[in-house]
Amino acid sequence: MSINSKRVSDNIFETLYKKRLKYKDPVGYVQLFDLDKNKKIFEGSNLVVGLGRQYVAQKIVTTSLTEDPSGLSLTTLPSGCTNLRQYEITHYGFGSGGSIYSGPPDDYELTGPNVCDTYLSRPITFDVETYLTDPGNIDELDGIHLSTKSVKPINTGNNTYEYTLKEYPTGDPDCSYYTQFHFTLFKEEGEFGSLEAGESVQVSEAGLYITYESDALLFARICFPPKFMEKEAQYGIEWYVLC
Repeated sequence: MSINSKRVSDNIFETLYKKRLKYKDPVGYVQLFDLDKNKKIFEGSNLVVGLGRQYVAQKIVTTSLTEDPSGLSLTTLPSGCTNLRQYEITHYGFGSGGSIYSGPPDDYELTGPNVCDTYLSRPITFDVETYLTDPGNIDELDGIHLSTKSVKPINTGNNTYEYTLKEYPTGDPDCSYYTQFHFTLFKEEGEFGSLEAGESVQVSEAGLYITYESDALLFARICFPPKFMEKEAQYGIEWYVLC
């Protein structure tokens, strides 16, 4: 179930549509909610990183060999180009590396995101055996900031996913295409398993991942002001992407 109403979501997609026309690349928008206080605490644009854009490009112009056994495709991948055609957007994660925090609530500096990002700067482990590993290979030896088990499946818990039509203002009622998707993602009560009861961790970044089998690669990243999330706390993210 989404946090936002359909009307609010539609308005966000309308804004993204105008931005998409300007920048030509896939665009996204994120809202972060403190669910215990029933309060929106951040909103801003995400960045589909370079590898995420490469993934979109390959999906557009290439054919998987499993779909085309002859090996023929519209475009042959360049030498050294990672084949992403079998990957899917399936996971997400949180981290502490999206901002440098100096103490007072408003005393921080965002560290990104940047188009060349390939991992979360300081991923937070969920410490769940079946979760995947962020590609950054981070281990701060504190039991919390760890790439291992930090990439969580979207199809778990209360998370939801919508893939919907975008209607274009041409006057033609048939001019609508499935080009927008919307995730409602949660930091559930009791998550960040390495924390003790009552402990909190600074959270200031989040990522969407494309995955294939056990491999996870960063698709999009958002950085935001530091939020201290207790193990017992519940937070929600509305993450919108328009292609």
